[in-house]
Amino acid sequence: MISKKQLICLAFFGLFGNASSYAQPDIFVDKNAGGANNGSSWINAYTELSTAISNASPLDEIWVADGVYLAGASAGDTFDLPVGIELYGGFQGASHPGGGETSRDERNPDPETNGTVLGGDINADDNPGSITGTNTSIILTIDTASPFPVVDGFEVSGATDTAVLIDGSSPTLRNLLITENHGSASLSGTAMRIATNIGTAAPVIANVRFTNNSSQQDGGRRQHH
Repeated sequence: MISKKQLICLAFFGLFGNASSYAQPDIFVDKNAGGANNGSSWINAYTELSTAISNASPLDEIWVADGVYLAGASAGDTFDLPVGIELYGGFQGASHPGGGETSRDERNPDPETNGTVLGGDINADDNPGSITGTNTSIILTIDTASPFPVVDGFEVSGATDTAVLIDGSSPTLRNLLITENHGSASLSGTAMRIATNIGTAAPVIANVRFTNNSSQQDGGRRQHH
C-alpha cells in the first residue's frame, strides 16, 4: 500500500497530476483553535505556525487558517522550512461551515483577501509605508535541498531585511502577496533575496505580487548573488 507521504512525493514529480489537492494535511494551524492544540485536526490545531514547523517532518503538508503568524518574539526569529514541507494558507479552519475544510479546493488561495499573513510586525505598531519598533529581520527562510518546499496562499509583510530569503534551494512559491517590507541603508533585498551561497537556486514563482516594498539601498527588488 502506498503511504500518504509516498503519494505526496509522487505527486511532486507529476506522476499523479493534482491528486494531492484532495489529500488531508499532516498538520493543521488555526490561531483560534481551542482544542488540544496538537495539530491533529482543525479543532485541535496548533495556534502558532512556528510550533507546527518545529514539529513537522520532511514532506509534511500544513494547512493554515486565516490570522497573522509571527516567527517569534525577536527580530532574529524566522520561519525556516524543513525539506519538502508544503504550506498552504487561505483556510477558515474550525469557523468554516462543517467544522473546517477537508480539501485544498475549499480554501481561498488569494492572499489579497484570505487574511493569512506571515508577519514581521512583532509589536503590531507599524504604519503603512514604514516600520516602527522591533520587526522580524527575515520572515521566511528556504535553504533546503530537494524535495523542495512549497509555499502557497500567504501575505508576507513587515520584514526589515528580507521577506523571503532563498539560498541554494528551488522552492515553489504560489499565490503570495509580498508587501510592506522596508529595509534600511545597511540592508538589502527587502521583498525577496535569491542567493547561491550553499548551492544552485532556481525557484518556481507563480502569481506572486510585490507591492509597497522599499529599501534605502536596493529599492526592495529581488537579488541574485
